[in-house]
Amino acid sequence: MQAGGPGFESPLLHQIKYRSLTGILFGLQLSCYTRDVSAQMKQPPISQHAILFAGEQLGVGTNELTIEPVSGGFSLNQRAIVRCGNKSLFVKEVEDSLLEGDGQQERAWLAKDQGVMELLRSENIDVVPEWSALSDDSTVLAMTAYPTVEGWHWTLPDDTSAQHSYISAVIAAVNRLEIATVTPGDAESLSLHPYFREKIGNVDSFSNFVADRDNLDRLAQKYQLLAQTAEVKLHSSKLQSTLDAVHNPAAITKIRRGIENLLGQPDEVFGHCDVRSDNLAYNPRQNKLVLVDWNWASQTPKKFGSTEFLVSAAEQGADIAAWHDELNPGLLAGMVGFWWGCCLQPEIREGSGLRKHQAVSAAIAYDLLTKIS
Repeated sequence: MQAGGPGFESPLLHQIKYRSLTGILFGLQLSCYTRDVSAQMKQPPISQHAILFAGEQLGVGTNELTIEPVSGGFSLNQRAIVRCGNKSLFVKEVEDSLLEGDGQQERAWLAKDQGVMELLRSENIDVVPEWSALSDDSTVLAMTAYPTVEGWHWTLPDDTSAQHSYISAVIAAVNRLEIATVTPGDAESLSLHPYFREKIGNVDSFSNFVADRDNLDRLAQKYQLLAQTAEVKLHSSKLQSTLDAVHNPAAITKIRRGIENLLGQPDEVFGHCDVRSDNLAYNPRQNKLVLVDWNWASQTPKKFGSTEFLVSAAEQGADIAAWHDELNPGLLAGMVGFWWGCCLQPEIREGSGLRKHQAVSAAIAYDLLTKIS
C-alpha cells in the first residue's frame, strides 16, 4: 500500500539524516505523549500557528480552546493537549527557534510519523491512533489523545496479573505489525529501510571494543560501581553476572556469535523500533493498545519489537519468563555489545543517567541471552 494523504510531504523524508540509535534502544527519545498533564499555562506551550491548526481540526475558534502543557519528553518538539468541551487532541510541534539549522529534519520526522500511521490505518492494523493530521508545512502533528482519566495506562502496571495482560497485549500488537505490507515505494517514501544492522550487528566494532583491555577494565569498573547502587538493587545479580562476563573469553565468544547470528537474519518484517511503556497506551477495560511515536519505524528481523519491549519490561521488574520464546537471541547479543560501547561514552547532558541506563539494559539483555541460549 503506497503511503500518502493530505498534508503528507514525502520529499522531506528523503532529507532525513538518521539520528543515533541511542534514541531507539536506550530510552533517550522519551515519548511525546503524557501520563500527567499540569494546569493550563499562562504562556501556551505551542505556537499560535499550532493552536489555529488544532482549532481547525476540532472545528472551533481558538477562543474556545483550553491548552494544557504535556510533562516529560526529551525531544525539542513542543507538546500540548488541546481541549474543547469533551473533545481533545494531542499536538506536537516543531519549534524552529529551538533547533539548530532550519528544522527541516525535525519536520521530516513528523511527516514520517504521520505517513506511517496513515499506512497502517489503510491496512486496518489497529495499533495506531485512530486519527491524525499534519499541517501543510509539516510543523504541527495532531492526533487522538489517550488521557489517563479515560482509563489509558502509560506505565507498566504494578499488579502481577495486570502486568501479564499488559505484556500479552503489547506482544500481540508488535506481532500484528510484523504482517504489515511494506512496498518498495513505502520503504522509499517513509524511509523504512533497515538501518539497525550497521550499529547493533557490527561484529567488527564489537571485536575491536573487546580487544582493547582498557575498554574491558573501564566496563568492569562501571559494573562494580553499579552493583553498589541502591536504585538498581533489583538487578544486582544480573549486574554481577555481566561483570563476570566482561573478562570471560567464553562469554565474549557467545556474544560475538550471537551478533553474527543477527547479521544473518533478513530484515523481512515491519517494526515500530521503539516499543516501551513511554510509547504505548493501554486500556484494560477496552482491551486496546495504541503505539505512538512512529518516526523510528523500519524494516527489521523477526521478533525485534517483542525483544526490545521485553528487555524494557524486565528492566522495570516484570517477570517475562512466559514470553522467552518471543525473544530474538541474536538481537539480545547485539544489544549487549552495542550498549557496552555506548555506556562508556560521556553523558550527552549532565544528570541524564543515560549511560547508567544503557549499562543496566546490557545486563538485562545478557541475562536473557544466557537463559534462552
